[in-house]
Amino acid sequence: MIRKTLTWFSAMAAGAGLLAGCEVIAGIEERELVAAAGGASGDAGASTIRIGTVTPLTGANESIGTEVKRGIDACVARKNKAGGVAGRQLVADVRDDNGDATKAETAARTLLDVTAVNAAADQPDTRGANGAIALLASEHPDKTAVVATKNKTLFFAPFSGVRTGLRETTTSKYVFNMRASFDDEAKAILAQMKKDNADALPPLKNIAVFTEESGFGDAGYEAVKRALAAESITDEPRRFTHSSDLSTVQSAASALKQAAATGSDPTKKIYVFLFSPYGPSNTFIRLLRSEFVKDSSQQVKGLASTTRFFHVSSVGAEGLQAKLTEPPKFVDGAVAPTPQYQNVWVSHVVPSTKAASPGVQEYRDALKELDPNAKAGFTSLETQLACRLLLQGLEAAKGDTSSDALVKAFESLTSVDLGIGITSGFAADKHTLFDTVWLSDITPAGDDVEYTVRSRWDPRVGLRAE
Repeated sequence: MIRKTLTWFSAMAAGAGLLAGCEVIAGIEERELVAAAGGASGDAGASTIRIGTVTPLTGANESIGTEVKRGIDACVARKNKAGGVAGRQLVADVRDDNGDATKAETAARTLLDVTAVNAAADQPDTRGANGAIALLASEHPDKTAVVATKNKTLFFAPFSGVRTGLRETTTSKYVFNMRASFDDEAKAILAQMKKDNADALPPLKNIAVFTEESGFGDAGYEAVKRALAAESITDEPRRFTHSSDLSTVQSAASALKQAAATGSDPTKKIYVFLFSPYGPSNTFIRLLRSEFVKDSSQQVKGLASTTRFFHVSSVGAEGLQAKLTEPPKFVDGAVAPTPQYQNVWVSHVVPSTKAASPGVQEYRDALKELDPNAKAGFTSLETQLACRLLLQGLEAAKGDTSSDALVKAFESLTSVDLGIGITSGFAADKHTLFDTVWLSDITPAGDDVEYTVRSRWDPRVGLRAE
């Protein structure tokens, strides 16, 4: 009877638009679906607590969204199985932005049940009673964080390392970060470059930055500039960009090849920072190697094998790995001098998914409970940890899910241990938890490839082997 009622209600609710965009209600019995659609909110009297997320579940970056969602689902399903929070079940409401900032803004408003937008930037919008208590692990913070903070809602552990609006420059008490920043990742990558070069950075003309033309790309480039300035390099590195439709990736690859052929130190490797999702990054790497291989100079041809690519964590590590191992293995009719994944590095803001630490083991267990066939990945590990961190705050708030109560609860968590070998905490003047970065490269593993974590960096100890 329950299943028949569910089928009928789902059809009716979908027709009325009640469930539009709701991607998952993880770990909740079928009889709970009616209550969930009726309005989970911050009201302590509601039967459920809705947590919202904005991420790309379709489009060119859908692998990122799939992994973001999987990590949250695994966390929520396990918590609901254990009884939920303060007797209330959790609803993971994951909305698709298709990788588009405007759609992300719309999705954020839908999740917060905004019924009318207030034109005044510093005044809350008109909202209904069915809004999510927080936006978790969301992208496009230049849009989604603005919607959340304007409406005095927790913007928690975004899947982003940008500085503006999230870290040093934010004035909102509702923003909490879990992960290291792009500045931290850029510093960690430079430390790895120094290790590769007898504790000295390569000349600036051998360092380039490839970014998308967006706030994300701008934030990444600025992070690299600040990291270089900390190394007493004040000149700006070369920057090459691509448009959202990828039409300029070829021109960026050609321009970097020309710059490398005429301006780099031939005795040193070329290093490229990448602040771009996995799709454009894969295309750029293949095109750049093609440009190198086609050059008449043996010196330039050699760069196809020796150039090192360093991506930051939000590239979507799982999607990048898959793309770089796809055919063709040829470059313009010639055999590529090296596998496309070779010399490709990614900086991560969580440890290896194979780590023996209890927090990572808990992640693997939760993932297996959700889907025995799911493959562990850095992105889903990050969002599962972020969700567990959010649950700690919910527990500390003792059932009060109002935004101000949650802010107070998180600021009281002065010692947080998620079981990944780091203990840190929040405070009234400290809303970012971690600044540790793990660096890995893609290596062969039997008939497949995998990420091998090589080193770990933090600002107190610097770089060390992992």
